[in-house]
Amino acid sequence: MGGPHDALDALFANLPETLTVKEVSALVRKTPQGVYSMLKAGKIPGYEVAGGWIIIRDELKEQMRRGSSREHQTTED
Repeated sequence: MGGPHDALDALFANLPETLTVKEVSALVRKTPQGVYSMLKAGKIPGYEVAGGWIIIRDELKEQMRRGSSREHQTTED
């Protein structure tokens, strides 16, 4: 049975190494304006270069992995 890491790996499997705001927008189901806001607030890792943004696929995947609610769940005996 696959865990949250498998699901993230599958989600990112066919994406290029660098992503556009439009690609991230589709991935996280937010508007491009919402993605820009998240980038500027530091909620999504990215690099502002020459008036545009570059998002590194693996950095975004790791950020999402660290922020997973499944990572923070614990079982009680």
